[in-house]
Amino acid sequence: PENIILMGESAGGNLAVSTTLSAKLEKLPLPSGVVSFSGVFNKFGVYNSYRTNKHTDPLLCNVMYSDDHYLGPLSNSLGTHPLVYPVKAHTDLLSGFPPTYLWAARNECLLDDTIVMEKRLVEAGVCVTSYYDNCPYSVHALPMFLCPSTEEGHVLWGPLKEWTSHLSI
Repeated sequence: PENIILMGESAGGNLAVSTTLSAKLEKLPLPSGVVSFSGVFNKFGVYNSYRTNKHTDPLLCNVMYSDDHYLGPLSNSLGTHPLVYPVKAHTDLLSGFPPTYLWAARNECLLDDTIVMEKRLVEAGVCVTSYYDNCPYSVHALPMFLCPSTEEGHVLWGPLKEWTSHLSI
């Protein structure tokens, strides 16, 4: 695991973070880095960006998600668990977390999820690199749609490439 980087987008961004937290709880080796694009880190609709970016994020904000969609029948019992919603993890669990790269578009509904996750990781002493995209056409999980060899793709993937070059993998 120390030779890999866990990376995910949206719910997969959550999985990259929560899988690493789970490995830490089990005292297993951790990946050398974690990357999340537009991660879902708390309950749907909790943060202000769900409302303020409703008209600029066509991929997510106009879909009525709920914890029931995300967790199914376990939504009531798991709604505060840190492996489900990593922003709820205690600082001691987050401390020692590997270097983390967080990406979000400034006009997407999940922007505040990423901002709060960044804050929680920094409070725990984690080395965090955040990239908040200002492109007017940027939407939820935009990097997943862009080829790194295009001009737009290079703008978005270039900082991640630079970040990974500093990891010891």
